[in-house]
Amino acid sequence: MLYFYPLWWNESMDNDIMNLTFNDNPVGASEYCKNHFSATVASTIATADDVLNNKFIFCRHWDMERCITPVIFPEGEIDWTFILNEDPEWMYQLHRHGYLFDLAKAFIYTKETKYRDKFESLIQDWITNTILSPDTEANTWRSLEAGLRCCVWIKCLEIFKTEDALSQKTLEMMNLSMVEHGEYLVRKQGVFHLLSNWGVLQDEGLFSLGCYLGRPQWCQLAVTRLTRNAHLQIMNDGSHWEQSPMYHGEVLHCFLNVILIAKHYGYTLPALITSKVHNMVTAVAYWTKPDGVFFCQSDTDDIHSGDLIVTGAILFNDGKLKSFAHSEVYEENIWDFTSEERLAYKNMPTEEIPISTALYDSGNYMLRSGLDRSSNCLHFHCGCMGSGHGHADLLHIGIASNGEEVLTNTGRLTYKNTPERLYLKSAMAHNTTAVDNISFSKPMDTWGYETLAQPVKGNYNFTKDYDYVYGGHLGYMSPVSNVYTQRKVLHIKPDIYVIVDEFYTNESHEYSQFFHFGYTGTTTLVDNVMHFDGKHTKAKLISLHNDSVTLAPCTVSPRYNELEDSMRGVITRKGNGFTTMITVIGVGMDADTLTATLAPVSYMMKETTLTTDKAEGLVIGYQGKEYTVIIGHGEAIAQVDLLVCNEHFGYGQALVFDETNPDGICLAW
Repeated sequence: MLYFYPLWWNESMDNDIMNLTFNDNPVGASEYCKNHFSATVASTIATADDVLNNKFIFCRHWDMERCITPVIFPEGEIDWTFILNEDPEWMYQLHRHGYLFDLAKAFIYTKETKYRDKFESLIQDWITNTILSPDTEANTWRSLEAGLRCCVWIKCLEIFKTEDALSQKTLEMMNLSMVEHGEYLVRKQGVFHLLSNWGVLQDEGLFSLGCYLGRPQWCQLAVTRLTRNAHLQIMNDGSHWEQSPMYHGEVLHCFLNVILIAKHYGYTLPALITSKVHNMVTAVAYWTKPDGVFFCQSDTDDIHSGDLIVTGAILFNDGKLKSFAHSEVYEENIWDFTSEERLAYKNMPTEEIPISTALYDSGNYMLRSGLDRSSNCLHFHCGCMGSGHGHADLLHIGIASNGEEVLTNTGRLTYKNTPERLYLKSAMAHNTTAVDNISFSKPMDTWGYETLAQPVKGNYNFTKDYDYVYGGHLGYMSPVSNVYTQRKVLHIKPDIYVIVDEFYTNESHEYSQFFHFGYTGTTTLVDNVMHFDGKHTKAKLISLHNDSVTLAPCTVSPRYNELEDSMRGVITRKGNGFTTMITVIGVGMDADTLTATLAPVSYMMKETTLTTDKAEGLVIGYQGKEYTVIIGHGEAIAQVDLLVCNEHFGYGQALVFDETNPDGICLAW
């Protein structure tokens, strides 16, 4: 059997190079996976069995637009142009060919030739009936899918080559088609590709084809483009500019694949790519909840990012990343690395990692109580919108505790231009604030906005016992309103969060706070206090300023095309001039013990009480402990003096006192 080798290869070359693209021992990898990832193997085989019957369900780990609604085609009649529910994303997912990799793995897992035969049937059918033309470039031959598809094909060929399994006809058809893919990707470049994730996703494919087919000019062109993409798209803190953790992960996956292939083929990449990608992996580690799952920020699904962190740890020999991954390895990693690389990861020492983390360039902050998977974590966002994947989520918070979301993002649901899509992108669908129930950034359609709020990033301070961060925006500074809104978040570790919303104006308005609770729990409202009772944790939310507290059913979308029933809390307050809304949240199984009351703040020397537009105090009780908090709303001390609350005194804009720190800790001056 003549297998498909790089065109520069000849019999005099070292045969080992032919197995260096990904895993060097697919048979050994399959046995390892069967022994250590039995559930994932079973899922892979189940997916392959569905495909045997022309049944397609898109729920693989990194499927960008999931769809759990099955589509079944008649035998031998795949409609490659089929669109489900008027959403072309289903068709795009069909042409990414991820299910072919499941067929390849099912073949090597079971040694059953039916999976190989189906692979060959689908490949031949697709190549025969999906013709590249100016018309199909906009649907079945989009360059994004073309790039991803080629990478899937190459990984499948690596597996089938081990068994010398594929027919000469299939190999020749794939050979010609991959050449056609490469020539197509060479000419697909424009301004759009410079900043969009498309540029990276398609040129990963071009680079892979260049290495696999022995076309160095393709490799060089792809690297030139990818270097420009990395420069333009990746912030200094490693965040992808589109402000979607999921698309950050997709772009990162492609970059990591390029680095992996370049390493195995001995291709030297520019330092800009490797340094930016290393930062991207670190950003993923910072951006995720303690259990390794992304908060559903902007257009993001509920996805575990551990495989990306492990890949980064191996490629960059980074013990900190290994610590963030809890030293684990995932099924995807087994297929991506040689046995030598996996052994090096196993022996790699872990390094100390930060507890709370900040991605300041993108305005994303993770306030954690600890480093284990059960730790509490709050995500706060105050940064740029990003692309059309970004939502009106300035000052949004998400909270997770013991692996369960307490406060969640409502998700994306669909990319169809529907009222539901526009609502899910609005401020009212996020755990933020609104003035007069108007979204500070107003969605126009699926991808565009009529208005965009300018974020105002503040400072942050992370300490052993407390974390603090604040930010604001100019979304309500307009001809019809003149309100500057700001949110301060204080974390009293491990279980208490204080949310302080400030509205600076000389006008009268109604202000709202929105809280969307996790769909895995039950949320109730008792005496204006919200209680969340989840499977693994609890929460209690106390509002200290309100005219109204309501709780009503809502739906959230943790994954594309999926809705879950949940509850939405809304707290409102009318104000004339400067107005605050302070909310105290306790999380954990003892959350019901939380108490919180307002307390006056006074000057020590003048012995006069400050007005609430200058400072406010709180007395918080939890698990038998008492905490005193002073929050400043403006400059209050022009001469020598101290602020006093509940018999504690200090100086600053954010002060916390408790039995551990009776003299107080200042988190903001």
